[in-house]
Amino acid sequence: MEVQVIAALIGIAGVTLSAVFSGFGYYAKVRAEKLRTTRQVLFYLLEFRAHVLASAMSPSELYDQYLNECRKYFDKKRIAGVVIPQQNQELMLGYFSQLIEQITPELSQEFISGYSNTINELAKDKPILAFQLRGKDVATKMVMLQKSYLEQLQSTDLFATDQSISAFLQKQVTEAHDNGLREVLALLDEELTVVSRACGVVHYIKVRKIVKSKVKPTTNLEDVGIEEMFDSLLLAFSHHINSEQECVENDG
Repeated sequence: MEVQVIAALIGIAGVTLSAVFSGFGYYAKVRAEKLRTTRQVLFYLLEFRAHVLASAMSPSELYDQYLNECRKYFDKKRIAGVVIPQQNQELMLGYFSQLIEQITPELSQEFISGYSNTINELAKDKPILAFQLRGKDVATKMVMLQKSYLEQLQSTDLFATDQSISAFLQKQVTEAHDNGLREVLALLDEELTVVSRACGVVHYIKVRKIVKSKVKPTTNLEDVGIEEMFDSLLLAFSHHINSEQECVENDG
């Protein structure tokens, strides 16, 4: 009889054990779902940061850097008298503007709604963090609004009347935009650090590397290989001229 009771107790204990494991499995599943939500928030924050950095780039600054590299190349090759027509300048400015637009992550209404829904999910588990993270699209829109206003300001007559005053005002405009950018980036980086820590050590380390850049991205066109590109273009042009001359001589 005692053996039968013990056997029954073993069976009951087994059921209890299975219940424990079932509970653990449920806990693991819930934790995985919470972690998935947190990682989604991390993705959105990284996209917001990428948008702010990319939108901070100025077509005119990029154009000026490009022209500077061209002048350095021409001086090195002792090519003088190169004047870029106004129409070409406008075309290049338009191109650089479109280029920046293409590399800037789009904050579509669908993207904003997705972020808002993810924050609502996060609020079920971490309401304080969710409250702190809501409305990130507003911060990024403020950067764009500031940039648009400063660009309009630069097109006023005040910037065109005197070169010295224009240079001074241009410096002030750049500093104002950079300061606003740093403030938004500092806020985003602080939140990225908190969220990435909740996602695990691997994500935290990767995010720490990403947020090292605290200022507006600078495009170093020296690394693009403009000199090699011009060498190739001039070589092709030289071959074309030689070919044309040969054709003229043969026809003659």
